[in-house]
Amino acid sequence: MDELEFDECPACESGRIRHVRASIVHRRNGRAVRIPKAMYWKCADCGEQFYTMADMRRIEEYLDRHADQ
Repeated sequence: MDELEFDECPACESGRIRHVRASIVHRRNGRAVRIPKAMYWKCADCGEQFYTMADMRRIEEYLDRHADQ
């Protein structure tokens, strides 16, 4: 299965999760890279952020294009 469907937070098991689009910062080769409009899941109760495989693929593609700039 390529895509995960989340119905609860993997950290606290709350059902109050949502798929959001926001800027995030990832580190690549020791450098912080800001990723605008990244998609991820976020728990309203504990704040945990987690990603589907498709979300991670888009983030990795962005990092591959922009991490050395």
